[in-house]
Amino acid sequence: MNPFRTWRIRTLDVVVLVWVIAWLGMGVYVGRDIRELRQVPRTASSTGRALNDVSASLQRLANLPLVGSQVKPLADRAQGEARSIEVASQATDESIRELSILLGVAVALAPTVPLLALFVPLRISQEREARAFRRAVRQKADDPVFEEFLARRAAANLPYHRLREISADPWRDIREGRVSDLADAELRRVGVSRARRRRPAGGSRGGAAAGPG
Repeated sequence: MNPFRTWRIRTLDVVVLVWVIAWLGMGVYVGRDIRELRQVPRTASSTGRALNDVSASLQRLANLPLVGSQVKPLADRAQGEARSIEVASQATDESIRELSILLGVAVALAPTVPLLALFVPLRISQEREARAFRRAVRQKADDPVFEEFLARRAAANLPYHRLREISADPWRDIREGRVSDLADAELRRVGVSRARRRRPAGGSRGGAAAGPG
């Protein structure tokens, strides 16, 4: 494995992992922060229960002579308001709980799912490609067809400036069988390395070893 490429890939993996963990943590934080708002309807519910206690006390006064007829409507009204407050408080509490879950999940997943949807298949593809090349290097180390295949991939995939560092005319080198440098460069590109081989007499860089004119 090419150490430099491995370092870059692992660094990218760590960056993506930190990004995902950070947004998952942010989602949990947002969800918990919104959940704290449930204290408001719970306080209102406590007020409703207190009002219901007041209504019960007034109901006892409703049996008293003279004032009973005036107290009873107030007691009934207080009881109705208390029930309304408690029902509304329970509904609000449940809505806040659901909202905290939905917003927490949205904050956690919105920035991470699209990234993972692109990154994970790419990394799986890269790992499969690297494993396939490592297996081929072990099985076809001296196969000239495989070497030419690697060289052609290098000529097609490497950046132009990197290609010129390896060969002044890569396609001519491929035609004339000087493919070892290009093949090694392609293996490095996909993160695979192999033991250095002894170069054949004449070399393979940039056609420099072309025969005398």
